[in-house]
Formats: sequence, C-alpha cells, structure tokens
Amino acid sequence: MSTETQDLARGKRIEANCKKIWGANKDFDFDVESDDYEFYFCYVREDFGDMFGRLLAATFSYRGLEGAWNELDRMLRHMARHVEQGESTTKNIGRLAMSKKT
Repeated sequence: MSTETQDLARGKRIEANCKKIWGANKDFDFDVESDDYEFYFCYVREDFGDMFGRLLAATFSYRGLEGAWNELDRMLRHMARHVEQGESTTKNIGRLAMSKKT
C-alpha cells in the first residue's frame, strides 16, 4: 500500500472515530503543529464552518510528522472503543493517553 493510500485511510479512520466519539452530525478540524520541524503534535477541534470550537483531543509531542498522526489515530481508536462499549472517555483519558496497546 502506498504512503498516500495509507495516509488517506488513516484520515478517514480518524474522522470516523471522531464522529463516534463526539457525534456523527459534526464536522472536525484536524491539524498538526511544530515549533522546530522536528517534534510535532496533532489536535482535533470541532469545525463550525466560520470558526472552530474548543480543543477536543491533542497528542503529546512526537519526533516526526508520522509519529504525531499515528498517535492521534491510536488515541481516537481507543476512545471510540470506549464510547462503543458505553464507557466514559473523560474518566479514562489519562489511561488512554499513556496506553501503548492497540
């Protein structure tokens, strides 16, 4: 699978998990930031069309762009599983952020 195809699949997975967590009828903004172009972090916020909502999720700083996007994908996958199982994501957020299991 090409890198472009993998990136597209990851993006669709990230968006689908956000809709599971925060609502299927919402739109989301996904972005990545870096101060030094070595370490990156990704974040999610709600997109209202003419403005953005509060921060919904963010990764820690990761070396490399791919690491940050992969971590966001991992975090949201875990959060979506908890929502599907009827568990609170806010109650488990610390454990989810520190967990490295998939």
